[in-house]
Parts: sequence; C-alpha cells; structure tokens
Amino acid sequence: MKKFLMICLAICLAFACVGCIQAPVEESEWEGKEEFTAADGMSESVASIAAKYEEYKDKVGSAFGLNEVTDASCFEFEAVGENEVKITSYIGMESIVVIPDEIGGADVVAIGENAFADTAVRALYVPDSVTSIEKGAFANTSALVTLRIPFIGDGGENDHFGYIFGADSYEYHAVKVPVTLEVVIVGSADSVAENAFAGCKTLCAVVLPDSVASIEKFAFFECARLVYIDMGGADAKIGDYAFACCSSLFSVSFEGAERVGFGALYACQSLYSLTLSFVGESVGENRFLGYIFGAESADYNDDFVPVSLREISLVGCDEIPDRAFTSCAYIAKFTLGEGIESVGVRAFYGCRSLKSIDMPESLTMIGDDAFFGCDNLESVDFGAGVTSIGMQAFYGCRSLKSIAMPDKVTEIKSSTFALCESLSSATLGGVKLVGKDAFKGCTSLTPVDCDGIEVAQGNDCLVKLPEETGK
Repeated sequence: MKKFLMICLAICLAFACVGCIQAPVEESEWEGKEEFTAADGMSESVASIAAKYEEYKDKVGSAFGLNEVTDASCFEFEAVGENEVKITSYIGMESIVVIPDEIGGADVVAIGENAFADTAVRALYVPDSVTSIEKGAFANTSALVTLRIPFIGDGGENDHFGYIFGADSYEYHAVKVPVTLEVVIVGSADSVAENAFAGCKTLCAVVLPDSVASIEKFAFFECARLVYIDMGGADAKIGDYAFACCSSLFSVSFEGAERVGFGALYACQSLYSLTLSFVGESVGENRFLGYIFGAESADYNDDFVPVSLREISLVGCDEIPDRAFTSCAYIAKFTLGEGIESVGVRAFYGCRSLKSIDMPESLTMIGDDAFFGCDNLESVDFGAGVTSIGMQAFYGCRSLKSIAMPDKVTEIKSSTFALCESLSSATLGGVKLVGKDAFKGCTSLTPVDCDGIEVAQGNDCLVKLPEETGK
C-alpha cells in the first residue's frame, strides 16, 4: 500500500511539474532559495577509493602478462576424450599458476573436483580451452588473490561464481569464495547470470569480456568492496539492481548499453563518475537519472542520486530528455558528446554545483527552464548550432558572468536570463527580439546598444539610454 501511495504521489507531482513550466514563475520562487555550497572535488573517503580504483585498474591490466605457462609436471590429469584431458590435481609449488591449454598434445578441457583444493596458489589462470570446471575445483584456496576464468560457474547450468569454490548456490558465496580473492577476469561469456557474484563482499575488481550481452538482476548485489568494473564495452542489457549496494564502486561506464534496469546502481554511495549512452532506463522509457539509482520519478532524483557523484559523460545519444537531471545538486561536471541535438525542459534544473557547460556543435535547441536555478553556473559556451533557447532557460543563474548568443538565435524569450545578478556582459549576435523580463534583475549588466532590436518591458538594465547612444 505504501509503495502504491508513493507512486500516486509521484504521478501527481509529475503532472504538477508539467503544469508549472508552461508559464514564467514568480521571481520569489528562486529569490528564497537557501544558500548552497557547490560540490568541489571528492570527499576524503571517496579520494581513498579513487586511489584503489587506479591501483586495481593497473592490476587487471598487467595480470599474468609476464608469467610463463606452468610446466605440465605440476599437474596430475586423466584422459576424458580423444586428445582431451582433465586436470585432477595440482602438485606443484608455484604460487602463480598458468594452466596450459594442452598437455602432451591433448587439449586441457576440464578442471576436476578439488583439483586445486587446499593449495597455496595466489594467482591462477584458466585458459579458454577449458569448457568445464567441476564443483569445488578451487575449494579452500585461502591464499588466492587473482583469478582468470573462461566463464562464470561450471560452464553449464551452474552459473554462479561460488560453484567452483564448493558453494551450492549464491547464498553461500560469503563463506565459500576465499576472502583473499580480489581480482576476477572473465575470458568469454554471453551473460552474467542473476546473483552470479551476489554477496562476494571481498572482490575489488572484475573484468568482463566484450561478448557479454546481459548482466542480469542482482548480478553483483552487495559486492561491497568492488571498486573497479570493466564491462568490456559490449552493448549489454543491465538488469534491475545489478550493482545495488556496491558501496565502493568509483566509476562506471554504461556506454553502449541497450537498457539499464531500475536501481541498477542503488546505494552506490561512493560513485564519482558515470558514462551513459542515454539517461535513465533506455532511449524511450524512464528517462531521468534517478531511475537507475532507484527513484520512481524525477521528483526524487535528489533523494536517490548519490552525493558523491560529480561527473557525468553522455556519449552516443541525440537528446537530453525533459527533467533528466532535475535537482541533481551535487553533479559538478557534465560532458555532452557530439550528436546531442536538444536539451529538454528542466533538464538541468537545480544542478547547483554546475559551474560551466560546453554545448556540442550538433545542439540546436535548449528547452524551457533547462538550467533554471543553476546558481553556481559561471560560463556557458552555446556552440554555433543553437537556434532556440527556451524561456527561463537560465533563470536564477546568479554566478553567470557573460553570454554570447549564437548568430542563429533571433529571439531571447521571457525571463531567459532573469536574476542572473553577476551577468556583466551580453553579446546579442543575431537577436531581433528580447522578450519580457529576459534580463530582469541582471543588476551588474553593462547596457547594450539595442538599435534594431525589439525589446519588451522589464529589460531596462539591458538597453543603453538615448543620451548614451547619442540619439
């Protein structure tokens, strides 16, 4: 019942919001806003995680790079088919083991039950020739730190990570997966199954291959120390709560993703940077940032988007939807990739830590209220392609210092730059019409010669007086 009421409330608020953007707001709506200190850099705790991110990024890049294949004499094995063998036991003394893909001319295709059990191996490389890993093959490997595997699970029906350590299901990951294990590299897989790594609380870095087409729901749920994830750049579908409660995740890229599920990054409270191909669930549904953090509407963006999140990069999309980042007060940097053609209504409304924004050359339209209340926004580069800027688009941007209108913009609409009290310089370019109150309250503005421009009332601070122009 509570969830139903919340949904109803969200719907009501959404309709209320749609209604309120059809006409200019009263000046008092932003006059009374509380003082706000813009987010700057990262907190001490996130900085510590950032250092770990770089550490594990280096580790996965160099894992096994210089290690030679372990000699066949270190293994016991048995034939399982014509020119195929299964490793049944590791009898060597090396702590770094690279399993050969063939022994005596026969392909190594399987790792047997308990084959590495109770060994002191610290790093283990399993080649792609292996198509089956039996239950408990790596049981009690209490020194294992780095593991490279060709797939997740046994290569068949048992698709949870803990199976190879003896876990009957993902519920036993916490007790069966070695607490020393930090780095997992997956060689080839089509998907990461539901709960595949759930509860693997000690994992710090996971690398997935390009072949992964889906990361199912709860796949990495509660991987609390996971700081680095490389999803291989595949066009994957990300399931609901896929990375929920990964409280150490520092940077995530969903570039190329076809879908990002509800709450995929729920409670990722250390997330600092995020790369997206679209905002929200997909290019067509639930198009607001908070959706992937567990918010049911854009009204709750500020309640669910983590305050640690400072940087957003948008690549490969053609628009920023209405209310995409509404009230995301702590995001300080947005990088807009080439190809974006429009910024929607209230897209960056109340993004109070945003200090500068560069528009791509492909951008043609900025919607109503797009940057309303971005009171720390100091500079805007509109780009040459913009033809239309909506009313109140920069209302209340108190720190904005100067503007240069693109030549293709012929009209500055009502209240577009109202209450930009630090605005001291305005270049109007090809503007022919300045709407009502477009520059109202711009008390620092140096008047502009508006000869040939129709200027509506409420713009006294914009226009040079006749005696100043010599008329």
